[in-house]
Amino acid sequence: MIVPYDRFVTHIKFLGQRIIKKQCIADDDEQFQMMVKQRYFKDYRCAELISEYIKKKFEHTISEEEMMYLTVHLRRITRCNL
Repeated sequence: MIVPYDRFVTHIKFLGQRIIKKQCIADDDEQFQMMVKQRYFKDYRCAELISEYIKKKFEHTISEEEMMYLTVHLRRITRCNL
């Protein structure tokens, strides 16, 4: 069974690969991104802190789509009852 931590680690692994290759996920669904940002504002703030670190450390800006995925994974982890 895949738990939220496994999915988060997988996401971070692929995020790291995109950072190294200087790639980003194209923005796809602005309405969904806004909904995630507004509904899960604490998790989004955590994603912002991660994004700021990535920008400072690796000089790479992650897209809003990436922020949405990161927020969703963080939300799943914070809601996990393991």
